[in-house]
Amino acid sequence: MVSISEVVKIANLASTYGIGVQFHTCGGPIATAATLQVEAAISNFLIHEGHEINLKPDNYHSSKFHYQPADGYYQVSNRPGIGQELSEKAMESAEMLVVE
Repeated sequence: MVSISEVVKIANLASTYGIGVQFHTCGGPIATAATLQVEAAISNFLIHEGHEINLKPDNYHSSKFHYQPADGYYQVSNRPGIGQELSEKAMESAEMLVVE
């Protein structure tokens, strides 16, 4: 797994050589929120991939905030972190693992 910081470093390296980046984002609303934050932070962002998986009921109801484009643009959240939270329904139905 790659961290957001690593992705930004790779995008910045690509920018040094005049290469733009576009992320493959089909992991649901949490991945979409994280990707939007990265895209807003780099200078060589090309286009955001919107994927129908975000609209599937299980994914749609897994998060509190639903980022969809308006007039061809996404609004980047100014909420803390990546700007996304799990919904109460998602937390209630999640498997709990206690590590002692």
